[in-house]
Amino acid sequence: MENNQTNRNDYDMIDKASTLVKRCGIAPCLNGYDYLTEAVVMYAKGIHKVTDIYSKIADETSRQTKSIIRSIDYAIKGTNDLPDNLSAMTGVEIPLSDIRNSLVISHLALLLK
Repeated sequence: MENNQTNRNDYDMIDKASTLVKRCGIAPCLNGYDYLTEAVVMYAKGIHKVTDIYSKIADETSRQTKSIIRSIDYAIKGTNDLPDNLSAMTGVEIPLSDIRNSLVISHLALLLK
């Protein structure tokens, strides 16, 4: 029974993370969207070293780590209104110059908790 509950909690976290990523304005059709969603869940679960998160996603998807990083970076940099959306969601002003993968992952993970 506990295993089923754990799986349900994982699905709930993924759904909530996906909703947060969408609210940022990132298009769900991008590979980086899925990877970012997974990265947010991992960070929220306590994996705080982003390079470890990238490596774990790469292993799970049989991709190279640099491919995961590029995909997330492409999704983030291709979202023009992300700084405004993320600022509104967190209540903290985040300038465009501060936007990077690790910042987006950590802020969304904090909202997920």
